[in-house]
Amino acid sequence: MHDDHSVRAEWILPSTNMTKPIVNVSNFPCNVPGTGCNDSLYMGPPACGCDDLLPLPSDDPKYSCKNCINEWNPRSPPSNKNIKNDNSIFKMILKVYLKLKALVF
Repeated sequence: MHDDHSVRAEWILPSTNMTKPIVNVSNFPCNVPGTGCNDSLYMGPPACGCDDLLPLPSDDPKYSCKNCINEWNPRSPPSNKNIKNDNSIFKMILKVYLKLKALVF
């Protein structure tokens, strides 16, 4: 969604570069909550097969690319198995974050 990369974005910048990246949000083809794009299904630039429509006229969902996929998948209620998997995923994410932090800072 456009706002996730603009008004709600909180960029974490290295101390050596405090310039926030410029993101042209009108070049995001999917602007309906819970949707995204599988660009491997389409030829051309990563635009969900809608690169001819970009930039979008506005962030109104009616202009969203028709090839966007509903990616919202509600989770099942927690169980012991899910909690264990969530913990493993958290540990993996933390490990990657610490490696990236060491490289950037």
